[in-house]
Amino acid sequence: MEEKFSELARAMLCMQNALLGAIAPSLRAVTVDIDIETKTLFYSFFYDGEISDELFDLASVASAEASANLPSYFVDNNIIRLDFPQKIPVRGKYAFLRKE
Repeated sequence: MEEKFSELARAMLCMQNALLGAIAPSLRAVTVDIDIETKTLFYSFFYDGEISDELFDLASVASAEASANLPSYFVDNNIIRLDFPQKIPVRGKYAFLRKE
């Protein structure tokens, strides 16, 4: 359990660093989770409204930058439209949460 916490904390810090300069007003949340057994990182980006190519690229680049610091993991990246006031499904922890 301690190993998962330390790896999850590392993954969250990597994502928070990657998000600098990549947060658009429509970004509602970014969640991060990790599966130690399968060596998989789970990133989920939740946007309010239509996801333009630019928003998709911002999320993809942030995911790539964050996962570059954790090269031994596979990445499961999800970019999802979830309009406010729908509840954000949380898997893992929030790396970013917009004040709503």
